[in-house]
Amino acid sequence: MAIAFVFFADKMTHNWRLTLSCVATFSIFFFIVWLLKAQNFETSGGAEVKNDYSYGKAVKDPFVWKFALGFGAFLFLYVMTLTSLPPTLVNAYSNFKPGAMICAVSGGGMVGTLLMLKIKVERKRRPILLVLGSAAILAIAGAIFLAGISPLVAYTLLFISGIFLFSQYPIYLNIPHELPNMNPQKSTLLFGVIWALTYGFYTILNVIWSMILGAGGLLSANIFYVIVSMIYLVAIILLPETYRKK
Repeated sequence: MAIAFVFFADKMTHNWRLTLSCVATFSIFFFIVWLLKAQNFETSGGAEVKNDYSYGKAVKDPFVWKFALGFGAFLFLYVMTLTSLPPTLVNAYSNFKPGAMICAVSGGGMVGTLLMLKIKVERKRRPILLVLGSAAILAIAGAIFLAGISPLVAYTLLFISGIFLFSQYPIYLNIPHELPNMNPQKSTLLFGVIWALTYGFYTILNVIWSMILGAGGLLSANIFYVIVSMIYLVAIILLPETYRKK
């Protein structure tokens, strides 16, 4: 989709209703294919799993709030590069191409995803996440502040940031599954609350960023964006280390 918008932006946006209808049709098609081809499997291995965890306990769980706050900051860092940042940057720098930015981040994300399919991470989670998280923030910060000076360098940094973002994405999301005494029922409740809080935090940060952009301009909004994204790094430090050497 990102590539399509880079090369056929005018045609894709000429009739947005038709474009979104086609996207929705493909989504429904693949969902139907999944329903027909997906296989059921037993998550508990056939054994009875005692579970006294509830939504009430999940809401009161400090781990849930730390993880969700960090995840919200991570989404703010990542999703903004595909949604709000491209049009604001092109308004400030006419030579900057928003489609190229989206394509660079998405392309890097694909590379990062493929790398994680081949790499087995057998080491402590927090140091890896801190390195990859810091690298992603620095790469994106460099890109948005160089967008008006050298778009090509900015695109390159955005591609690299996509690799860093998606290399850490599965590691971070797997942390709750690696907690002691975790089971499918508990993880389902845990993630139900985590996803709700995460997108709540992300929405609040997005609204604040928009207000700062309107009141203080692009530079102030970008500084806020970079600084707030660092909440992700703080959350990593506060989370428990879940890796256990076998």
